[in-house]
Amino acid sequence: PPETLIGGRDYGLQNLTIFCFNYRRVISDSPDSERLRLDHVTVRAVPEAVRVRITKSNKETLAAVHLLGRNFQLTHCDLYAATAGNLPGRCLVTGPWGFCGEKGPWWGVVSDCVLDGHLYGMEAFRGLIFERNRIKGVAVGASTYWNNFAKELYFAENVVQHVYGGDREILTSDAGGGAYFGKATATGTRLTLAADPVFKDYAPTAHTDYRGAAVYILDGTGAGQWRTVTANQGREWEVDRPWDVPPDDTSLLSIVPFRGRSLIVNNTFTDGGAVQMYGTVADIIIAGNQGRRIDGFFTWGLNPHGWGWQPAWTTQMLDNEILEQSGYGGRVWGPTFLGVITSNSNEQYSGPLARGNILRRNVLHTGAYISLGGVSVDTLVESCTVRHHPVGIRLGKDVRGVLLRRNVFVDVAKPLDGDGVANAQVVATGP
Repeated sequence: PPETLIGGRDYGLQNLTIFCFNYRRVISDSPDSERLRLDHVTVRAVPEAVRVRITKSNKETLAAVHLLGRNFQLTHCDLYAATAGNLPGRCLVTGPWGFCGEKGPWWGVVSDCVLDGHLYGMEAFRGLIFERNRIKGVAVGASTYWNNFAKELYFAENVVQHVYGGDREILTSDAGGGAYFGKATATGTRLTLAADPVFKDYAPTAHTDYRGAAVYILDGTGAGQWRTVTANQGREWEVDRPWDVPPDDTSLLSIVPFRGRSLIVNNTFTDGGAVQMYGTVADIIIAGNQGRRIDGFFTWGLNPHGWGWQPAWTTQMLDNEILEQSGYGGRVWGPTFLGVITSNSNEQYSGPLARGNILRRNVLHTGAYISLGGVSVDTLVESCTVRHHPVGIRLGKDVRGVLLRRNVFVDVAKPLDGDGVANAQVVATGP
């Protein structure tokens, strides 16, 4: 098969059904595209039974639609892409398979579509509206596997269900990577690292142009601030604006890909793993969502693969509901929960990886609880309700600066549990 069955720079397809066998990409634009329109397009990409006929000239996975350019629109499309042997079939992919530089799949709309296949990956996007879609058997990944950012996502009123394969992540901001951990000096927007950066990611040779990534002050003076990288060369880096409180000799900084400034609202997630903000996240609002038979909703700071310390900051979980417990993810965290966690603390860094997170007015109807674990600071849990579970809120021993206010527990044997309860401030719990 050709690398792309239908491709070009600026074009449109409308009211078209495509059946194809032995495919690589069915529809694609190009990195310099400024206008792709797909409306009422149906794709059924199913490899032939004789798998030896499927050949590959590169490492790219299979895709029904692969978006590389800007200003795209997919509306009322129905996409299915089957897996062939060990080659996953992706119904829809945004982003390149390598570093995209200054151009990427930005400012697009995917609405009122049906997506069915192995995986949906949103890579290196900016300004993406993804709404009113039905997603079946597909993990949704807002990721930075090969790039520096995935941000400004509006993910709303979608239905995601039956995610059993892979890691069963029903929605994840996954991707490891990093460039630097250590000390630095700052003058205005200029940042001088105390040691050479070490670039790591999934690529065999990691990219070194880190524009669009984020610099976080994890601990010490100025902790809790982040800035966007605008240029880098050796130890000399530039960020988008000066620090409110500049770092000093006590400060520890991490430079890693950025995922954040996004809205995940009014979606329905059924039968799968976690809705998780995994690794670097900042300024995320997760609101008005419903989960049934999933692992839960949580934000998770960690150091994936030892490639970079990725913090989970300023996530707001508002008015979400967990209607039934028992997801398919099998995470080490135990039963279904909503909360904030961190992991990978070690002798290199044992400080907080979660800061300033808010959990408000969430309702856990049966078999789920609220969990704050790992090393985190400054978390508010307010006006949440936990029903029909042995534990209401569990606090780990390294959780600090927690305020629990006006939470309600119904048929909960132990409303507050864990070694960190003594460190929390508790105000007005309910029956």
